[in-house]
Amino acid sequence: MVRDVFPAIMVEATMALSRRAHAQRRDPRQDAEDFAHDVLVHLLADDGRVLKLWDPKRGPLSHFVRLITRQRVSRALHGHRGNPWGDEATDAATLEPLTGVDTGDQLLESREELRGVLEQLRGYLDARGLLLFQRIYVEQVPIAAVAEELKMSREAVDAWNSRMRKYVRKAAARRPADKKP
Repeated sequence: MVRDVFPAIMVEATMALSRRAHAQRRDPRQDAEDFAHDVLVHLLADDGRVLKLWDPKRGPLSHFVRLITRQRVSRALHGHRGNPWGDEATDAATLEPLTGVDTGDQLLESREELRGVLEQLRGYLDARGLLLFQRIYVEQVPIAAVAEELKMSREAVDAWNSRMRKYVRKAAARRPADKKP
């Protein structure tokens, strides 16, 4: 049973987190698995009390667990209890002693490097490629969902993703040393 519902829980947790993650510039995949496990525990707690509320006449089990997942994630993110993403950002001065890294300089350097690679990328991609890039890398939408949304096969999106990663690695390596910050 767990094998049947866990993928639906993961997809819903990732999607629910993606909406908020984009605004906070976070990777939703980091926390999606934690939320998915929390939902699974919630479904099975008290001898499966919540799971027993499912009525097969009202729809498939996967839809029911996705609804429960959406509610649990929303409650955690909006109620601040169990919210891994507080509303207040941690300032660089607080982070530096913990990481041993001067975050200001490294952040500026990495942004400049990224900006250069993105400029090359924009010249390389067509409209569909830009859309795939936006959905997969910027919005962190799972590949299976992007394939379904764009009416492409999962294999085609995986192949595009593989080519994209190779291109970005080559573009980063090609950047002349004098242009690197």
